[in-house]
Amino acid sequence: MQRLIKMLMLSALILIFTACSQVNDANLGRQQLLGEVLVESQLAISNLDTSHDFETLIEFGLDTRYSQFVRAWLYFERDLLIDQIQRSSNAEALERKSIIDQLIRRIDLE
Repeated sequence: MQRLIKMLMLSALILIFTACSQVNDANLGRQQLLGEVLVESQLAISNLDTSHDFETLIEFGLDTRYSQFVRAWLYFERDLLIDQIQRSSNAEALERKSIIDQLIRRIDLE
């Protein structure tokens, strides 16, 4: 009887461990996607690519699990551009700042 209980408990632990590892794998994939989206977005902003679709970035910005990270990244990029604009009135930096301001506004208004 005790052996049966131990086997059932071991089976339950294995099932729980498997379920937890699958959740962690799913989160890892989502986090990797976020990193890829941030890199793509940064390239689009630096190249002033107005045709780039920022919807995936905005989705991450609206997801409560990732919103603080996305917002912090946007504010950090904006602060870098503000410093650059203050040092030299760069028209491209102003356009980049405008894109970032629009992204922040879209996330804030949702």
